[in-house]
Amino acid sequence: MLWFVMLATAGDTAPSARALLPQTVAPQHHSPLTVVWTSSNGAERKTHGLFWSHIPKTSTTFGRTVFAYACHPPETFANVSTHYPPQPEAGTCDRLSRQQNELVDEVARARHLDQAAHPTPVPTRNRVTTRTWYHLGVPTESEPIIRVAPGVSIVTLLRKPAMRIRSEFRMMMTCAPYDLDRCRAGPGTNNATGTSWGWERSVRARALLAINETARRNPNASEYESAQSYASALAPENGLWGCQTKMLLGYGCHEAHEPTLAEREHAMRLVRGIEPGMAFVGLIERYAESVCLFHAIHGGPLFAFEVEHNSSRAMKEPSSSADSVFEGGSADPDVELYTLAADRFEREVREHRSEMESCLSSLALPTAASRG
Repeated sequence: MLWFVMLATAGDTAPSARALLPQTVAPQHHSPLTVVWTSSNGAERKTHGLFWSHIPKTSTTFGRTVFAYACHPPETFANVSTHYPPQPEAGTCDRLSRQQNELVDEVARARHLDQAAHPTPVPTRNRVTTRTWYHLGVPTESEPIIRVAPGVSIVTLLRKPAMRIRSEFRMMMTCAPYDLDRCRAGPGTNNATGTSWGWERSVRARALLAINETARRNPNASEYESAQSYASALAPENGLWGCQTKMLLGYGCHEAHEPTLAEREHAMRLVRGIEPGMAFVGLIERYAESVCLFHAIHGGPLFAFEVEHNSSRAMKEPSSSADSVFEGGSADPDVELYTLAADRFEREVREHRSEMESCLSSLALPTAASRG
């Protein structure tokens, strides 16, 4: 089983594909480092061994919550931009799992070497940069049974499957045919859109070229036609469906793997909470509630920068004719996974009702009880 560790650039975020969350939060007079809420049980952090499996197109912003909880000092993560992932320093993360800490330390050391070698800023597209977007499959063991590696507490957000695929497709659309140089990923380079999404370089190139060829044949091609080309390039490689399921199993989002029945059942048990290892699963469509629920369950102070209205991007886009292309139905295991995750989310919101109402009230949001 492959565990993808990929360094990438700010090109992994397409500003045009993002829109503000429907839940605008945190009054403007708050300093980013203002603690806007703490649990009635106090600000103590309750959980160790966090591993953020950042599924592509499920909010880079949530990394601020994860790393402000697991690392110090919190002001390191107060930047409201989503053009860059969180960048903890080596040795500062006492609540991360060993596997995620190893990556944090590796990237931090490489970043400092890179800065020493390039004291004058150089355009990122001209060299490999020392960042990671944490698009990593969960560390797992397969013997004697499939299970999350000991000491790992998974934290992630899920997104409605068709909307997640559409968002990544639109991000790839920003490359073809307008800026192919930015999107080509030659040997030894990772500084191109989507290179950290767990697919073979040849598969990514095939998807990109399929979109480009559609536009070349018909400059007025509809988004539906381009979406069909993108899907057709990925489907034969088992790269279209099941991204979120595969990452919970330790694979890359677009890795050419079709989860077995046993693997699918393991992933479903994880999100239901009946198998150990899944410390938290939130929903990008309910971002502010997810941040509140994370702190209600795991403790730690909630800083204003975690929910500031210009920092939380749901990447919520208007519907289009392409939507139906990415509706996988029973062919996409992520459909069932998301349904089960949403059930768990609702259950945990109810279990922490008073804490959730207090948190959402502090953010000037409707309470869970009044959402309708």
